[in-house]
Amino acid sequence: MRKSPRGSPTPPPSAHFPDHAATARTRYDNFNGGDIDGIIDGILADDFVEHEGTPGLAPTKEGVKEFFQTQRAAFPDMRMDAQDVIASGDKVVVRARLTGTLAMMQQLGLVPADPPA
Repeated sequence: MRKSPRGSPTPPPSAHFPDHAATARTRYDNFNGGDIDGIIDGILADDFVEHEGTPGLAPTKEGVKEFFQTQRAAFPDMRMDAQDVIASGDKVVVRARLTGTLAMMQQLGLVPADPPA
């Protein structure tokens, strides 16, 4: 087996890997469809610990769900669109664009941002 520049083993080019880039894109599509619980349950272990905690939220899997549910409530039309997806072996990096209209602006009768924020 070859070694990567960092010294970790890399699989031979002929080895079959799942299409992690496609999986990442699917997760973003599912998020845009509103399936927050399904996504979080599918990618975080039950004993997950968030090390970049948000004040007022538990640093757990449930805290992550609450964070995204709160964001969805504030921005009901929120979308996270993967702009670039780079996959190498079992690692994936995504550059995403987040857009949405702040619900509070609508509730106050203010004109929402056009285009959305």
